[in-house]
Amino acid sequence: MNTVSYLSVRHQRFYFRRSVPKNLRGVFGQRKVIRSLITSDLRVAQRAAIAMADLLDKLFEKISKGATLLTQEELRRFSTRVCQDQTHVLLAEALETFDNRSDEDVELEAFTTRTFRDEILVDLKNHV
Repeated sequence: MNTVSYLSVRHQRFYFRRSVPKNLRGVFGQRKVIRSLITSDLRVAQRAAIAMADLLDKLFEKISKGATLLTQEELRRFSTRVCQDQTHVLLAEALETFDNRSDEDVELEAFTTRTFRDEILVDLKNHV
């Protein structure tokens, strides 16, 4: 999978950007899925883009096969899982890459992680 086509950069931050298949645009109500990856690190962005692309592929396939859209409980579990996965990825990357971080770096990473989680929750609430 070529993740580069799913990545774009705006204001020194990577964004995931993917077209919604034409036959599903009525369900999604939009032509593209665009989400901030809350990182300026290409490796972190590529990993997040792969994860998001896989999740979207599964969702597109489920809807295309005529499955009922997500129930409220499924949506809650899905959003919780995505937030947890992305938080763990960012934490693992931070610990792996920045062994000699300053206290300011630690606080910035925590802030970035919280901001990403909050953005996901807001996006999910706006699309329910």
